[in-house]
Amino acid sequence: MPKPKILVVDDEIIIAMDIRHMLESFDYEVAAVCSSGREALRLTEVHQPDLILMDIILPGEIDGIEAASQIRNRYDIPVIYMTANADARTVETARRTEPYAYLNKPIQERDLYSNIDSALYRHQMDKKLRASEENYRNLIEQINEAVFATDLEGKVTFSSAAIQAMTGFQQSEVMGRHFKDFIHPEDLAKIEESVKQRLAGKKGWAECRIRTKSGGYIWIHASSNPLFADGRCVGLNGVMMDITERKMAEEELRLREARVASILRAAPIGIGVVVNRILKEVNDRFCLMTGYSRDELIGRSACVLYPDQEEFERVGREKYRQIRARGTGSIETRFVKKDGSIIHVLLSSSPINPGDLSEGVTFTAMEIKEPDEKPGNPRA
Repeated sequence: MPKPKILVVDDEIIIAMDIRHMLESFDYEVAAVCSSGREALRLTEVHQPDLILMDIILPGEIDGIEAASQIRNRYDIPVIYMTANADARTVETARRTEPYAYLNKPIQERDLYSNIDSALYRHQMDKKLRASEENYRNLIEQINEAVFATDLEGKVTFSSAAIQAMTGFQQSEVMGRHFKDFIHPEDLAKIEESVKQRLAGKKGWAECRIRTKSGGYIWIHASSNPLFADGRCVGLNGVMMDITERKMAEEELRLREARVASILRAAPIGIGVVVNRILKEVNDRFCLMTGYSRDELIGRSACVLYPDQEEFERVGREKYRQIRARGTGSIETRFVKKDGSIIHVLLSSSPINPGDLSEGVTFTAMEIKEPDEKPGNPRA
């Protein structure tokens, strides 16, 4: 493992040489020793040291603070300041350059070693933390869902770039705004209640409409959790995804089901659905025709409607033969009503999916007169 390289910047040559000897005794490599801020900038570029010991007070137009500031902006190198009689204002100015430590002159060997060791370790941890944060940021920006955070007041403190693709608002237009500014008025009450539950530690999610920059609304699914700092709750963070297409599909399905239900109610003939000849749906007319209630039929084998097993099997064979041959089947048969009486019906069937009969068959049942009851054929 290579020795850490250290650049020493001090205009007092005796002090600088003394520091150099101490560093070498610690088994550090001294990259160079210089006495001005300008030279410190040049040598930093040349040697790329692991750490810089910088005197605050240096002669020339670039003092130690200015040199450290430029090094901080150009390179990722930790700086430890050395000072003897710097006033409070100078120290405050130096603090803005975010040094890793301060050493008071005359430099003590123990203080020098412990501060350098601590600064090098902290710098490595800072680099790992920045890399981890960068990876996390890249991950967040690559996912389609929008990541967000709010403070306890409900103001947005963070939003990933996905929010722009989702709503049209740029991140800067969302930051600092209250989440209420974006919620559809009809959904606001339930979202406020959801936020209270999340802050209370209850897990969950919510769906609502949020405003887009164009003035419209989209549906989102949002899940969130309390955000903690120093052991106390400071807000919420979470993820939201655009579910507008799903909501539109659900609404279309609802409308279709409502239309089908309306047709079933209005139809003057019995209608139902069977899967593997198990009754899955029947309309009111079919119930009226057979005398059974819907609850008494759903989930039962259609065999309950036939006078015997032989007729049940005959209808099944013939009906499914016709379906396989031409896509539909029609056959006359007899049903036994709940009260035991017999009715003659014309049973017509069509598969829900012609390619897969196991998905079910829709049927209609129309009561017909017995042959000898038809007009012109009175019973003998």
